[in-house]
Amino acid sequence: MRPIVAAVFLVGGLLCGLPASAQTPGSTAAFEMPLNVDDWRPDIVGQNGMYRFRQAQGGCQITFVQNLGADAAKAAGRTTADTIEAYVKRLSAQVGDVMRTKAPDLVLRANIGNPVTFMSEEVRYRGNDGAEYRNRIATQWVEAVELLIVAACPSSEWESQKAAIDAFINKVSVHRSTKL
Repeated sequence: MRPIVAAVFLVGGLLCGLPASAQTPGSTAAFEMPLNVDDWRPDIVGQNGMYRFRQAQGGCQITFVQNLGADAAKAAGRTTADTIEAYVKRLSAQVGDVMRTKAPDLVLRANIGNPVTFMSEEVRYRGNDGAEYRNRIATQWVEAVELLIVAACPSSEWESQKAAIDAFINKVSVHRSTKL
């Protein structure tokens, strides 16, 4: 499957359980990954704030993105919905028609404070390779950091792999700086 992630990646991040904020001075939030996740293998680790995991058996992948700049986006009047809008717009420019549906919010644990709720949508599209795909996009801004999760599968695997995707995502948390 060709990965399609349509976000601008600005900062570095975490490696196997270490929060990105520990590596990026000034950032206040980052994804915190478990050390081992059965049946998933990292293939992008910390490149411009992006982490991608692919299934060892199957065609699904999950991408986590951490971007600085949420404060500037807020000041410009944008919202987390604009993050999803930008993703869909760039995806549409690459593949053509994209069908969208609202998905339930995604809630991740946080190391301090309340859990973090992510706005979420599902999209369906035909890739440039002719195959049908489904993505679940979830985003939230925590302080100056935009957090984005994209779970993607061939449509033929989506329903059978939802539990595996959810199990992986449920092991991820949001690490907030103690300086909040």
